[in-house]
Amino acid sequence: LTEEGTLEGEKLFEHNYQGILNADVFISILKDLGKDVSTEIGMAYSLNKIRIGIDYNADNTDVMPYFAAGKIVKEDKLQSVLEYCIKNYKDEK
Repeated sequence: LTEEGTLEGEKLFEHNYQGILNADVFISILKDLGKDVSTEIGMAYSLNKIRIGIDYNADNTDVMPYFAAGKIVKEDKLQSVLEYCIKNYKDEK
């Protein structure tokens, strides 16, 4: 569900792609990885976005999404990692 309502097919793809393209930081939920999340992680990686993966059941045998996810953290460490990213992102500007 988006501000335009429910999207499907190519419209959903374009909406998600534009979101990744315009993001400063890409955060993924690493739980039961499927093809959609894996593809989005790959896009964020190829666009050289700051990437954070929240580890619920991440498995390094899922080689491509696991190693492309960037900084992998447990949920209880997410706040400190985000604060670090925000501080360093501001320092770069």
